[in-house]
Amino acid sequence: MRDTLREAENATPRYTVLKHIEAPHWPKPDDNVEAIQRRHFANLASRLLVQAFEGKRQGEFDHELIEQAHLAALPAIGSPAGRTTAMINRIAVIIEGDVIQAVVADRPQEVCVATVEYSPDGFDASELRWITQGNGHQAQALVTEHFVEAAAICLDEVFDPS
Repeated sequence: MRDTLREAENATPRYTVLKHIEAPHWPKPDDNVEAIQRRHFANLASRLLVQAFEGKRQGEFDHELIEQAHLAALPAIGSPAGRTTAMINRIAVIIEGDVIQAVVADRPQEVCVATVEYSPDGFDASELRWITQGNGHQAQALVTEHFVEAAAICLDEVFDPS
């Protein structure tokens, strides 16, 4: 079902900042929001476990998927105080020769990544977008969206746990 704006399927809405309001703190989410978050992480953990065990049937047990399922299960069960714990989706940008070669993440399906280049020399104006800045002014930039894939590198070695 589409709304009355008749947006095209898969269209990304564009928003313009009309006024920037400083908020010293956000209100605490109510129990309903937290229940939705816990259910989301429980479903994610279940999907990851199924994928890991499907790989075992084919002779290869995927320990990385088990670890991801474990990380997803933690916020699903909540902290001892009954509140969900934060789970970080680690993202790494692979650069070689000053060019982005890949963007990888623990949970690529949960993230979108774009680069915004404000000095896009040599590009036609039709390839640039107007981007509203924090002060309300607009600047032209070259925006490139990047496909995010599952990490084929060990992100534990990328991110220092200390």
